[in-house]
Amino acid sequence: MHYISTESIKESYNKLTSINFSNQSILHIFLILKGIGVNSLSYSPLDDIKNHALPYAQDLGYLFSPLEEAPEKNDFINPFLMKEWATNPTEKLSKWVGGRIKNNVIGGATTWRSFIMQDADEDFKFSYNYVSEIAKLTIGESKIPLAAIAVWANRFTQFPEKVSLSELISSFCTRFHITQEELNLLFETQTSINLTFSDKLHSTQDIRALIGNPSGIQDWIQTKSINNSTILVDDDNTVIRRFQNMSNSTVKMDTLEFILSNYYQLILSGPPATSKSYLVSELSKKYAKTTHIQFHPQYSYQQFMGGYFVEGSNVVFRNGLFYEFVKEAKANPNNKYLLVIDEINRANTGQVFGETIQALDRNESVQIMVDKQLVEFSIPKNLHIVGTMNTTDRSIGSIDYALKRRFLNIYCPSNPKLLIDLTKVTDSSLSLCDLLEKINMNLQTTIKNKEYVIGHGVFFETSLKNKDGVFEWNIPLLEALFNYKILPLIEDFCGNEVEYIVDVVGEQLAKRLTGEDFKKAIEDFAK
Repeated sequence: MHYISTESIKESYNKLTSINFSNQSILHIFLILKGIGVNSLSYSPLDDIKNHALPYAQDLGYLFSPLEEAPEKNDFINPFLMKEWATNPTEKLSKWVGGRIKNNVIGGATTWRSFIMQDADEDFKFSYNYVSEIAKLTIGESKIPLAAIAVWANRFTQFPEKVSLSELISSFCTRFHITQEELNLLFETQTSINLTFSDKLHSTQDIRALIGNPSGIQDWIQTKSINNSTILVDDDNTVIRRFQNMSNSTVKMDTLEFILSNYYQLILSGPPATSKSYLVSELSKKYAKTTHIQFHPQYSYQQFMGGYFVEGSNVVFRNGLFYEFVKEAKANPNNKYLLVIDEINRANTGQVFGETIQALDRNESVQIMVDKQLVEFSIPKNLHIVGTMNTTDRSIGSIDYALKRRFLNIYCPSNPKLLIDLTKVTDSSLSLCDLLEKINMNLQTTIKNKEYVIGHGVFFETSLKNKDGVFEWNIPLLEALFNYKILPLIEDFCGNEVEYIVDVVGEQLAKRLTGEDFKKAIEDFAK
């Protein structure tokens, strides 16, 4: 098992304490309410705070491990106000959660009334404009560093295996139900953390030493140890919890392998540049032999399974690519074979597969004609099939239903958070993650079609990868990419309607700016 190292947690502490927020208690309690599922659409019972808020409050502020004797007060802190104890709550966390949060929500503070609504039963929800109101009340020139708060909130998390910073951030956003609007107005992704792990829980005493003793308490940093060598996980009496990567935005290789081992074929679908080809490339390494084909409108059954072809003055029968691949896989049952069909939806799939569709069930065989002879055809279990499908291509039809129901479908979305770990802009503080998230959010708002987004893969230009595997961009390269690849895609998605294009990227970037004008416009846009 792994835990985030003390060094990484210290770094997150330093990042969080370097920013001066206003109304820090609002920001703190807001995240706790988000954790228990409070939103602007439906009212939540006040008892949800007392019954469900403690684990989220522990994530954000608790300061003692299960192996320590926690004091009767000052056992937690507001993560946005760790530089001083003066305005932090002093009561025990469990008491504070059961009382103070509820009092703030239903109390008389004018600031809370600006974004909290109540009904006659005292159930509550956020107002329709709660995000902008909270940003106005709490965020100054600097937003919440997303990497720092994600690391801090997982300081008591037990990981079965090491994870990347983007996975940690995605899980944090899912656990606390962070919306895209909240990400844009309250958080920033420019700040990074050197995420390292240890086989031991972080030193809580070292972290408390950074914070310093509360007023009038002498032995707060050093505490008595509890005689218990086992840290319980996911128990009501402990703050330790197991990590669950709750993000569904990243397709895992072991998921693909499991599906193919049990279901034999799948389709990777999604917008362009969402890592479908990369996943296929990585998957191919697990097989003894991989064959790639690309479907197109003229691709035929004869090419796939076999048929008669004219050669000079003769008509000859030739076996198709798939038929030959099946023969080879049957002859080598101890090896695994992979057929990759790119653009699987560009051909008439029902016609290309013909009667062999039924054989995809693996326990079925069909009879086919091979050079005027009727032969039995089946597909062995050591041959797996992966198709890829671009869901934004408006020039193609849907896949034959009989074929589609025999393939599992895995959707590959655009995942801007991958850019946190894998990209860097060397001559600007611009965050490519923030940039892509804002573009895609505006596309969704404008076009209202989840398929019309820019894939994260447009930023993975292999020639820019450094020795650490990070893609290093600069403003001139980004200018060319944006003006001549990203913007043309947006223009196409928007049907070249100027009004829609401006809604997505703003008036300045829509002009294909260059030089310093481009740099200023894209940095301002991504803020």
